[in-house]
Amino acid sequence: MAGKTFVEKILGGKQGTIVFKQTDLVLSRDNTDEVSEIFKRIGGTSIHKPEQIMIVLDRHITDDNDFVKNKYQNIRTLVKEQAISKFHDM
Repeated sequence: MAGKTFVEKILGGKQGTIVFKQTDLVLSRDNTDEVSEIFKRIGGTSIHKPEQIMIVLDRHITDDNDFVKNKYQNIRTLVKEQAISKFHDM
């Protein structure tokens, strides 16, 4: 084999294996509102390690419409409820 795969280089696994790794940080952006709805639908109530979550609002900051305003407010509410300290608002 000439070279290594992404998994071999970055995650230390051998080609064809399933790799489980603990993450240091999980980044979420403007889609956090949609992700939180899925989380609630599958029965999630609290984030296990909120200190590992970083949320950055950046994609729709110039959009001035009710859809984006509501979406961003839902994210801000989630940040407060789940005690997410690494939050970067627009």
